[in-house]
Amino acid sequence: MIGLVAEPKASRRRGEESALRLEGGLFGPEFLALLEKGTVPFQTPRDFGLPRGRSLQEEIAESYREAKTLYALFRARLERALGTEAEGEVTRERWVKPFLSLLGYRLSYRGHAEAGDRKYEILYRADEMEEAPPVHVVPWGQDLSRATRRGRSPHGLLQDYLNASEHLWGLVTNGRVLRLLRKTPFVRRQAYLEVDLEALMEEDRFGEFALVYRLLHRSRLPRDAATAHEAPVERYHLMAVEQGERVREGLREAVEGFLQELGTGFLRGPMGEELARDPEALYHDLLRLAYRVLFLLVAEARGVLGGDEVYREAFGLHRLLRLSERREAYTEDPDLWLGLKTLFELLRNPGLRVNGAPAAEALGLGVLNGGLFGERLRLEEAPFSVENRHLLAAFRRLALFYDPEARTLKRVNYAALDVEELGSVYESLLDHSPQVVWEEGGWAFRFARGSERKRTGSYYTPHELVDLVLKEALDPVVEARLKAAGDDPKAQEAALLSLKVLDPAAGSGHFLLGAARRLGRRLAQIRTGEEEPSPEAYREAVRDVVQNCLYAVDKNPLAVELCRMALWMESYVPGKPLSFLDHRVKCGDSLVGVLDPKVLVEGIPDGAYEAKEGDDRRFAREAREANRRERAGAQGLFDTDFFTKEEEDHAKLLEAFACLPEDTAEQVAAKARLYEELRRKGTWRRLLLASHLWTAAFFQPLRRGEPFITSRHVREVLKGGRIPEAVEALAHVFAERHRFFHWWLEFSDVFQKGGFDVVLGNPPWERLEGETHFYRRSGAYPLASSVSSLNTYLLFLERILALRRGDGFIGLLVPTGIGTDAGGKALFQHLWNGGFLQRLLDFENRKGLFSDVDRRFRFSLVVVGPPHRERRATVAFFLQEPEEANDPHRVFPLDDEALFLFNPNSRTLSSFRTRQDYLLNRLIYERAGVFIRRDGEGGGVNPWMATPVLLFSSESSAGHLLPKKGARRGSFWTHEGKRSVPFIEAKMIHQYDHRYATYENGRTRSVDLSEKRNPFYTPEPQYLVAEERLIDRLGKLGAVPRWFLAYRNVARATDERTVIATAVPYSAVGGKAPVILSPLPAPKRLCLLANLNSLVLDYAARQKVGGTDITVQHLEQLPIFPPEAYREREMAFIVPRVLELLYTAWDLAPLVQEVWEEASEFLREVIRAWWKDAPTHPDDPPPWLEESYPFPPFLWDEERRGRIRAELDAFYARLYGLNRKQLRYVLDPKDLTERELGDLLSPEEEVEDPLEEEGYRARQARSAFHGETFRVMKEKEIRRYGFYRTRRLVLESFLALELFKSRMKVALEGE
Repeated sequence: MIGLVAEPKASRRRGEESALRLEGGLFGPEFLALLEKGTVPFQTPRDFGLPRGRSLQEEIAESYREAKTLYALFRARLERALGTEAEGEVTRERWVKPFLSLLGYRLSYRGHAEAGDRKYEILYRADEMEEAPPVHVVPWGQDLSRATRRGRSPHGLLQDYLNASEHLWGLVTNGRVLRLLRKTPFVRRQAYLEVDLEALMEEDRFGEFALVYRLLHRSRLPRDAATAHEAPVERYHLMAVEQGERVREGLREAVEGFLQELGTGFLRGPMGEELARDPEALYHDLLRLAYRVLFLLVAEARGVLGGDEVYREAFGLHRLLRLSERREAYTEDPDLWLGLKTLFELLRNPGLRVNGAPAAEALGLGVLNGGLFGERLRLEEAPFSVENRHLLAAFRRLALFYDPEARTLKRVNYAALDVEELGSVYESLLDHSPQVVWEEGGWAFRFARGSERKRTGSYYTPHELVDLVLKEALDPVVEARLKAAGDDPKAQEAALLSLKVLDPAAGSGHFLLGAARRLGRRLAQIRTGEEEPSPEAYREAVRDVVQNCLYAVDKNPLAVELCRMALWMESYVPGKPLSFLDHRVKCGDSLVGVLDPKVLVEGIPDGAYEAKEGDDRRFAREAREANRRERAGAQGLFDTDFFTKEEEDHAKLLEAFACLPEDTAEQVAAKARLYEELRRKGTWRRLLLASHLWTAAFFQPLRRGEPFITSRHVREVLKGGRIPEAVEALAHVFAERHRFFHWWLEFSDVFQKGGFDVVLGNPPWERLEGETHFYRRSGAYPLASSVSSLNTYLLFLERILALRRGDGFIGLLVPTGIGTDAGGKALFQHLWNGGFLQRLLDFENRKGLFSDVDRRFRFSLVVVGPPHRERRATVAFFLQEPEEANDPHRVFPLDDEALFLFNPNSRTLSSFRTRQDYLLNRLIYERAGVFIRRDGEGGGVNPWMATPVLLFSSESSAGHLLPKKGARRGSFWTHEGKRSVPFIEAKMIHQYDHRYATYENGRTRSVDLSEKRNPFYTPEPQYLVAEERLIDRLGKLGAVPRWFLAYRNVARATDERTVIATAVPYSAVGGKAPVILSPLPAPKRLCLLANLNSLVLDYAARQKVGGTDITVQHLEQLPIFPPEAYREREMAFIVPRVLELLYTAWDLAPLVQEVWEEASEFLREVIRAWWKDAPTHPDDPPPWLEESYPFPPFLWDEERRGRIRAELDAFYARLYGLNRKQLRYVLDPKDLTERELGDLLSPEEEVEDPLEEEGYRARQARSAFHGETFRVMKEKEIRRYGFYRTRRLVLESFLALELFKSRMKVALEGE
């Protein structure tokens, strides 16, 4: 069987290795074997265009014979042409064109290829078809990966063209080697298939030629660009992509299984009982072994490790994978483990010599050294060992994964293993805690499901989001630096390698890997002058970037090791050792420690001595006073520049250290020893201890009789003095426990130059409980700690702002609450007011970008950059996929004027789904203004003199809720001479309906239609409230209402409407139903109620209410018209309609009486005329009604109520200044054509009759617009009525309003 290998030609011996080499994950690991068997699709003679009866195998055999004949003739001609101008022509005409013709190609000369405004010297297409795939042919002696005098390699030229054009696939060849390339627009590892034509022709390799024929025949490649996705070669590629997704899921289980099998083997080996005593230590050793194994498997599969035949047959990791499938190899011998230990030692130790050279070279390997192999693990020491049966069982878990779609085991493609797989492994490991259990007569290593990932808020970031973060935060810095460097490549290279890029919560290193690839590609482009550099140039560049530019910190030591391994895996260059990364990739808590050393001179703040849980409060006060005296006494002891010399010297040491070479294993080992020496120096240890002491003061227990830290101890250490051992030990205990990280010491070379150029990441999103003393009292987080509930993402953002250079960029994924919630308000205003915020792109997790996070959760990419004078940012909301960030309908600019217009009180963001929503809401707010505008000092503008207030909570513990007792009379209960009123909850009311639900047997039920039509019916409450309690509550508010305007402050996605308000009879309204008190006349207040319930207001509210609550802050900043907007003509339209909707029962007669008393004579006439024309109940009041009333209630008529509400919605649409097109958008954005959406603010419409149902449905079906408004209401009405009823009624009413306006104008003029 032919296997797919991935070793470079330089390391192959003719006749031993496959002539086919795969770089990257273009095809799956088993694809060629399946192709050879003929078990992949599109492999019949007919698929190749052969005539009926012609055997495919015969055709291939004949083509191979002809090819070998052609090649022999060509080589004879080539000998005379080598090195002459004829070399290219001979290669092309005598070999490449005839050979490819045997594979069905008819090369067509085009002179050049074009993409955009550029021309590419690619002479041929696969055939005469206009859009046939490109074929680039160069002379025999020209290396495909090396740049020519014109600046690009043949490989790079074709790759550039594919990336810039519509073509997916192309071929490049020099006659010796043939490569199949695919478009790769993203900055990831190169991917191509290489065929050694020379080997195929000079040796007997018919089997491999058959694979070339089956895979590269002209019928395999696209016919044209438009149908490229249908080509067999593209289908094969997609099979590999899909398999890779399944591998990613399977690899988590594979690594877990590997660890468990290997751990069990060690536990059942010599001294296993000793290992069983500490499962955590065993787990860490096993993980380090797993990291080594994964690294070697990937390096072997990618062909970058090297190694000769002896290595592959006696030491190679893929040999162990193969042995794991042979049951006879599962012996009780330990020889395989001994061989693996020997390999680790060879890769670790350059001192092992054979013939004067490192012993590793005898196997064709280089000494890797570095942190991955640099230290001998405890498990490598005698007598620990593992038998072959356990070791191979572990490797079998790494060799195969179960493909549920194919229902079979498949091989893992280690050549294509990427950081995505490593990240998923890290994610799964956080979900488990190690255990040693007794099973089947022996110790076994197992995992118990844990909650570490949930506890830390750590979630693996998918690569699509990583790419977006890099594009928005890293690319602008790179381009700015290169522009400043000018046209000199050397200056550009220096500028690029001077960049400092940090991930302060690095996890598995996903962001840094992306940055390494992006920067490495750019560096290789600068060095080679090619858009698509060779793999060799790319690897060298990535290695230099990793050595010079990347920094990482993480609290989890396992994540730190995985991050290092990922960087080594990506940056490994054959023949060179692994880079030294200990000084750049560090373990520590980014949030806890000293950032600015000036705090050490200033002393420990008094806040450190505020009593914590478990502290002796009296002693804590004494300690605080003692520290205060010490701090005051130390003033002037150190001048302000005390640390300047220390910092500069330390920074110079680190800078010089970073420049030390790492080209040999000896150099890396020497660098590691020097780094340890630097950290053991007296100066370093003194400054580290001082920083530990200052930080530990916030964690120390304050109990009498125990040692405690004060500013005196910090001062003594800074002076070089000694402090009590118990105090020093206390500092070290807390430093180790909480993993203190002192930025100014660890990366002093960076801070001497102003900080990091780019900070990237996805920090944990975790609400902090327990020990928050340092965050709140240290002074390090004045913005993030200003809220009651601390969240790690806010702390990270504030810390990162201090780590960034003034002209640097930040790109973080954080919860959207940073811009919309009260918790993030202080930080958001700092970013906005300072002009730092560049972009905020909000995502809703509907499509599971974070698979283990709630699908309703919203997070944002926040990009922070240098301040700009005009406060503005680019924003988008409710994106679901990263590519939507490029949609012009979704992304729009937001300026300071707009932010103040929408949210003048909170100065936070509204969540507009589309640019159209933003533009339309801007029009709405400019027309109406906000309900209440506050100035932050107790003043502001409150034209309604309104007080939104919750009268009573629903908490029974408050003591105001009473059980129902006594006799009921209307809305009152009387018991033992005291009156009570019903407790009305939010669930009992709806728009224009105070009788929406009632309590029955302790549960609510909907009030049915017959009950609504009964004017005497009043709902049953669950509780009562003493009337004296209500009177007292209202008295304190200075209000004596006869009825209440109430609204629900809960807004669910399943509700048809967001803002739900109504009038409620005199009662104890509460729970989730606040009331709005206002002294203005009742007719005006009915207009306010109508405004709240209007469709346009509801549409605007949906842009602000992101959760389930309409807070007072939301309400105050809704676009509500002031009382002055309602003149006689407006009230004549609104008030009668609102009265009919509300007044359907006698218990609201007091409301109608108040309206009647406070209405003008003109308005009374309009109301009276309306009442006469409307269906009403008989004038037969209940005996409990004691007040006067102008007329009996209206009849509840569903059809009529629907039309009246539509008329009110249409009226308010006109009041807000909407034209018909804009109202259609509010009702359903998918009703608008693409052209109408593109110019929403104009009145022009393409649709002549929007009420024509068939046309409306056709427009919906065609629409690809992402916006939505009243989807739930629309879907419910279609199910109930068969059409979107509200839309039809509102649009009909909108047109009819013109007639009403003209009538009202005549009436008023006549008056």
